[in-house]
Amino acid sequence: TTYDLTHHRGVAAYVAMYINCEVAAQALIKQHKKQRGKKVPVRLYLPNILKAVTALKIPISQSVIFEIFPGGEGLRHHKSPRQLRNAYVHRKHPMDALEMLKHYDAHTKVMTAFLTSIKQTMVSSKKSQG
Repeated sequence: TTYDLTHHRGVAAYVAMYINCEVAAQALIKQHKKQRGKKVPVRLYLPNILKAVTALKIPISQSVIFEIFPGGEGLRHHKSPRQLRNAYVHRKHPMDALEMLKHYDAHTKVMTAFLTSIKQTMVSSKKSQG
């Protein structure tokens, strides 16, 4: 299968969107830990994300979080955005890039839903505080 500049841009957009999800999830975990008075490292583990989303009342389905953030290597053609990003960044295998492109629409849809839910919650939270 060919891999040209168009594919490269798609992979770059996919990875950038996943990184935005990761940064947002880390911020949620940090905020949740701060509210609980804990000063522990922010670890991007699925249970930590789920606890933070629940505690901060982010209106997002747990299935979306399970779809984006499972750890491990995953199985070829069934990898999550996190698994694909990790595989591509650490191994740079062309099959991982092609898998990102194959699942681009479905994965960016769930990543967008995650980011949108967080943004909407934070905006309405700031309005109620201001």
